[in-house]
Amino acid sequence: MSINGLRLISNSVHKDERGEFVRVYDRNLVQNNFNVLQTNLSINPTAGTLRGMHFQVGGEPENKYIKLTSGSVYIAIVDLRKSESSYMNVYQGTLLAQDESSIYIPAGCATGWISLVDNTSLLYFMSARYEDSLFSGFRFDDPLITIKWPRTPQLISEQDRNWPSLKLE
Repeated sequence: MSINGLRLISNSVHKDERGEFVRVYDRNLVQNNFNVLQTNLSINPTAGTLRGMHFQVGGEPENKYIKLTSGSVYIAIVDLRKSESSYMNVYQGTLLAQDESSIYIPAGCATGWISLVDNTSLLYFMSARYEDSLFSGFRFDDPLITIKWPRTPQLISEQDRNWPSLKLE
């Protein structure tokens, strides 16, 4: 299913005898109102590490631009924006570092991923700073959202394991 505003982006790669040069982020390829206020690096040494499902409630809109720097993940994104025609649509797919692609996730969507191989790292750019009081989530195996994770999580935080089920108003 599609999610309004979600974009898979092919990064520009230049290869020669020295190696590779990758343009990781280009504001013109995303949208003009995406200003980076915070950059995060998620390092996942163990295959089967699950992070999510996370989203922000209130505050400044939190758009995300994610680039895999090593390894591979299975990513799930759920549109929680009631004003969008794609409300409650789910995007699921595999991202591979060697594909040199990125994904833009609009504010109002929940995101989670599971690492498929050891030593998987994700670099992500945020349009809002992390605020603990605005951070929320729901269970990765929520029965309301049918995410077909390709493997059983090996590592998952206590917080992610104990999120409540998603409540729709």
